[in-house]
Amino acid sequence: MVAFVFTEDEYENTKIGLGIDDEAEVTPERIATQHGTFRTIVDRFDAEGLDYELRIKIGPHATTIVNLAADADRVVIGGQKRSPTGKALFGSTTQEVMLEAPCPVTFVRRE
Repeated sequence: MVAFVFTEDEYENTKIGLGIDDEAEVTPERIATQHGTFRTIVDRFDAEGLDYELRIKIGPHATTIVNLAADADRVVIGGQKRSPTGKALFGSTTQEVMLEAPCPVTFVRRE
């Protein structure tokens, strides 16, 4: 499963940014083909011939990801480079997912 979680505001901003006016046009496939981050992941999976299911969820990031993890074998979550002080703790979403997910979690740092 490839999932992307939006807060309500992020979802509305994404729809506007992608030029989608009609709610019926908002599908996981459409967002996957147009949203940069999602498209990068989907393109890699396609290139490797991997089967996957697309899911778009709206809600608080950490809680929603943990709920999705109930159907997953592993969660892969990205994070950003941190300052030396910030390295002491992961971001709050990452930390909550790592502590609460019912399956193994792999953290991948973005440059």
